[in-house]
Amino acid sequence: MSGSKSILLRLCIIYTLQCEEIVNNILFSYKQEIFKYDSSIRISYKVIIIIILVFFITIAVVISVIDWKTEIIPDRIMLPAIVLLLIMKQFENSLGWNEFIAIIIILIIFLVPIALNMAFGGGDLRFGAFCALFVGLEQIGWFVMLAGALHLLLLTLLKKKSFGFAPAMSLAALGAYLIGNI
Repeated sequence: MSGSKSILLRLCIIYTLQCEEIVNNILFSYKQEIFKYDSSIRISYKVIIIIILVFFITIAVVISVIDWKTEIIPDRIMLPAIVLLLIMKQFENSLGWNEFIAIIIILIIFLVPIALNMAFGGGDLRFGAFCALFVGLEQIGWFVMLAGALHLLLLTLLKKKSFGFAPAMSLAALGAYLIGNI
């Protein structure tokens, strides 16, 4: 493993461990709300939202760094992340038709660059679906507009013709989420 890849991997691991520590601290501070009614686990709505947010940010940072350096989004990270986010959304009681419609909209929009043989691949498609699941149907318009604008801004600033799309999608998804929840 080369020096820069080793450093990159170490930074991703450190960031993930810090996110895990944050989640543990949150769960510990909410222990009265989490364990109720005869030792059965009942997780409060706020805790689930925080867990989903930290999970999304962790995956988004890891995928963005990998895509920035290699322009590849690995399935071994994305597919389990999508499944875990689906499960978390189910616990949040927000998994419904709107999330699946948001994913379909993103898949249709993102299939256009793939069909035109632009620098866009299946990893971008899956990460876009992951982001759509995170933001939901209500914020999908903001996500698409912010992702396109941020990607064009990055291409312009870096003076490149091609650049990984995951960093722009990550920032756009967080921006769309904040717009919808503030």
